[in-house]
Amino acid sequence: FQMVDDALDFAPESLTGTPSGGDLRDGNLTPPIRLYRNSLSPEARQLFDKAFTDGLFSAEDAKRIGEEIRLQGFDAQTRSEAGNCLNKAAQALDTFPDGSEKALLLNMISYVQQREK
Repeated sequence: FQMVDDALDFAPESLTGTPSGGDLRDGNLTPPIRLYRNSLSPEARQLFDKAFTDGLFSAEDAKRIGEEIRLQGFDAQTRSEAGNCLNKAAQALDTFPDGSEKALLLNMISYVQQREK
C-alpha cells in the first residue's frame, strides 16, 4: 500500500485531487524520490541532498521534480515493485483455504494494485 501511495504522490493533481510532491517537501525519502536522486549527477545529487535535508524545496521545485519523476518513469517503477510484492502476497494466500477472510485479503490486494487516489 505504502509504495503505491508513494508513487501516487507524484501523480497529477487532476487525478488525485491533492498537490503532488508532498513527500518531497516534507522530507520523506520515498522510492520514487530515491530513484530520482540516484539518477542525478554527483554535483546535482549534492545540491538535491542539501535542499532535501534543509527542507528548501518550493512548490515549484516539487512540481518540476515530480514532472521529472513521471517523465523518467520512477513512479511507474515504484508501482511495478509494489505489484511484485502484492503478487507474492496473493501467491502466499493460495496456501490458505477458501473463505471470507481469504476473499477479503484478495480484494484488498486488488484494491491496492488498482488504486489511483
